[in-house]
Amino acid sequence: MFHVLEHIPYPVEVMKLVDKALTTGGIIVIEVPDTAGGIARLHGKRWSYYVNHHVNYFDMRSLHQLMSAFGFRCCLVKRTYHFSYPQGQLLKDLVKGMLAAAGINSIIRTVWTK
Repeated sequence: MFHVLEHIPYPVEVMKLVDKALTTGGIIVIEVPDTAGGIARLHGKRWSYYVNHHVNYFDMRSLHQLMSAFGFRCCLVKRTYHFSYPQGQLLKDLVKGMLAAAGINSIIRTVWTK
């Protein structure tokens, strides 16, 4: 679910369907803009992911709250600088990776299982 949940008016209803469809031991990968990320904090209300077609916003805490309500546990969290990272350009990817590692990220990519 790459950049899906921020567009869904009722993410709990969607997660009910995912929970029902996912077999035991299955995984779900979710990537969303991170409202607690460094870039969101730096830009405030001018953050580029605050747009009219995003109807929900998440950070790690709210994503964990949503997923744990269905018994999912987080196996992996990766903070990335931008949704198009990596781009296959060594210098750009290196800089963006270092910025994300330092907390200057815009995106959280997570892996969940039951």
